[in-house]
Amino acid sequence: MKTFIRRPGNKSAHLKHIIPLVPEKYNTYIEPFVGTGAVFLHLLPKKWIINDLNKDIVDIWKLARDDPQYLLCEIKKFQERFLILSNEDKLKKCKEITSKLEGYRSKKRTAMYLLMIYCCINGSIEGMQGLSFNGLYGTIYKSESVHIFTEKYVKKITELSVILKNGAVLNGDYKETLKKAKKGDFVFLDPPYMEDKKYAFRYNIDEVFDIQELFQELKKLDENGVKWIMTQIDNKLTRNIFLKYRTFEYVNKNCFNGKNNGKKEVIFMNY
Repeated sequence: MKTFIRRPGNKSAHLKHIIPLVPEKYNTYIEPFVGTGAVFLHLLPKKWIINDLNKDIVDIWKLARDDPQYLLCEIKKFQERFLILSNEDKLKKCKEITSKLEGYRSKKRTAMYLLMIYCCINGSIEGMQGLSFNGLYGTIYKSESVHIFTEKYVKKITELSVILKNGAVLNGDYKETLKKAKKGDFVFLDPPYMEDKKYAFRYNIDEVFDIQELFQELKKLDENGVKWIMTQIDNKLTRNIFLKYRTFEYVNKNCFNGKNNGKKEVIFMNY
């Protein structure tokens, strides 16, 4: 299954590099930085735990699990009122909804948040100053091609609501999730990349992501007989810290806003 959330950093285009490296057998699949869950949804393991620090993202997963009909109904109502608008009015509408998100009740906020990140140019409406809508995603101009408004999306959410009842969906510190890993489990990690860019948003404003701390957490997994894979940017910092681990390198050819990324990526693994 493909992901149902549009967001920067989505690993869908990286699956051809990641999936062949995943061990054939493991007990519980654990993903502490799940985001859009591209790897998780591709594998659809029998036993699993997923987590993310971003409550809005986790709430989408939970709403798809607990009340898929409400989510699909909200999407349909928005679609009927939105697609008939001019592009100028579509932009105005999205900015208006985004500015009001904080005042919506829980389920309504989650559905609208999901719609706004699908409609937004870069798949994100988050920033240090709060939520803001900074432009329409290109396919919104050709509204019939927007994934969230298709029958395929309806089918996906309907299937997902059943699948997500078989595991744990958590919202918290990745270290707490890693404590649940036991011998024979497999952990896939897609943490913040160690670049000059600071990954700072309101939901993690009090957090300073410490790569050395992550290294210590991964050493604990080694000691406990837990297999893991981690995706990272390929630079001197990550190479030096994770020097002893097996690596697989590739070039990220994702196109973002029409531009080829071309960044070198590295996958570290302890087996």
